[in-house]
Amino acid sequence: MINKNKLNIFINQYEFAVKTYFYEEKNKEAIMDGTKYKKDNIELTCIIQTIAYMRIVFNTFTIIITVVLLFSCNHDDPVLSDYSKIKGIVHNGNYYDNKIDSVYGIIFYEHNVKNSEIIAKSKFQNGGFYLDLPLLTEDQLPYTIYTRFPDNQVVTANNVKINYLYLRCVSWGYVIGDMFLHNDVERLHSGFIECEYIYCNNPVSIKGSNYDLTFKKGWNLITSSTLSFPGEIYMTSNKIPTGVMWYPAIQTWREPVKLYK
Repeated sequence: MINKNKLNIFINQYEFAVKTYFYEEKNKEAIMDGTKYKKDNIELTCIIQTIAYMRIVFNTFTIIITVVLLFSCNHDDPVLSDYSKIKGIVHNGNYYDNKIDSVYGIIFYEHNVKNSEIIAKSKFQNGGFYLDLPLLTEDQLPYTIYTRFPDNQVVTANNVKINYLYLRCVSWGYVIGDMFLHNDVERLHSGFIECEYIYCNNPVSIKGSNYDLTFKKGWNLITSSTLSFPGEIYMTSNKIPTGVMWYPAIQTWREPVKLYK
C-alpha cells in the first residue's frame, strides 16, 4: 500500500530544494549568444506547477484507491456472528470447583466419539468457565441445514453447511458428563427454555409456525422455548434469554478424554 506521508515528505523536500536552487540562481547573469540577461522565473514556475499537478494527481489517486478498497472489501462475505465467546456461569458453580477440572468444546462428524474433535478448552474455576470458539472449516461441517430443519421452512439458504457444539465436563483425564444451557423449569414443561450453539458457513433464515431463526456466518445461538406441555417448541435465534444458566449433568459412566481427537 502507498505510504502517503512518506510521499508527501519527498514532494515537500523536492519542492524546497528546487525553490532554493532557483532563488539562488535567478539573479546570476548568464551569457548566451553574447547577450547578458538575468535568469527569469519561467523554469521555476513550470516546476512548481508540475509539483502542484503531482499533488493533485496523487491525492485523486489516493481517493480512488480508498473508495475501491472500501467497496471491494468482501462485501459479499457474510458478517460473522458474535457468539463465539462463551462465558459460562454455572448453576451452583462453586460446588463443582473440586469436581470438574475443565470444560471441552467438541464437534462431531458422526455421533460417536471416534468421529469427534476437541475445538476449545477451558479451565473450570470460580464456579464457571470461558470458551473461545474458533471458526470452522468446510471439512468440519458434515451436515446441511436441511438435516435439522424442514425444507419448506428454510427461506434463504446458499449451500449452508452446519455443525453443533457439545460441552463435556472433564476430570482427571476422563469425561464425566455434559454441560447444558437452560433455565430451572422442568424439561418439556411449559416455560422450559434451552439453548444450543450451531455453526453455519453462510447466512440462512428459517421461518415458520414454530421457527423464527436468522443465522449469520459463524457461531449462532438457538433458543428453544416450550410453550405448552408436552412439548410444543418455538425456536428463536441469537438472543440469550434471561434466567438461563449452565447446568452440569454428571454421569455415572466415565470416558477417557483421549478417545476424543
